[in-house]
Amino acid sequence: MKMPGINGLALAKSIRADGNLCSTSLIMLTSVFFHDMAASARDAGFVAFLNKPVRRGELYQCIAGVI
Repeated sequence: MKMPGINGLALAKSIRADGNLCSTSLIMLTSVFFHDMAASARDAGFVAFLNKPVRRGELYQCIAGVI
């Protein structure tokens, strides 16, 4: 979610606006996630959310569920 120069929501909106990338399934990985952030994240295009640190099994299950 938090990256230098851009946040995850803005990046997701940019991806959604790109015709070549717009069908990409997005997973938000963040160290802090607030439930009130969920609506904004879904509106931006995220289909799943993970909190860091992420265990390998959690990541696998999330990716498998999204695909």
